[in-house]
Amino acid sequence: MKCVAVHPGRLGGGNCRKISVMFSGCISCYGVGTLVLIYGIIDSRKYVEVLDVNLWRVVCKYFAGRPWIFQDDNVPVHRSF
Repeated sequence: MKCVAVHPGRLGGGNCRKISVMFSGCISCYGVGTLVLIYGIIDSRKYVEVLDVNLWRVVCKYFAGRPWIFQDDNVPVHRSF
């Protein structure tokens, strides 16, 4: 996966132009997972792809051999697949 640095000075361009930036991430009592920049519009397939690529690393790092529960915030793309 490609890492991208986003500089705040390059996000805007004055009062007329605005952009929207979407990130996905996770937290647990054991630590913080990867913060992922989402390109384009997210749908249920892209959401599952983000989870496939990023969630298991966090589960293996913080919960190896321990039980864990996945929770989301019930946004429509989280439950439409």
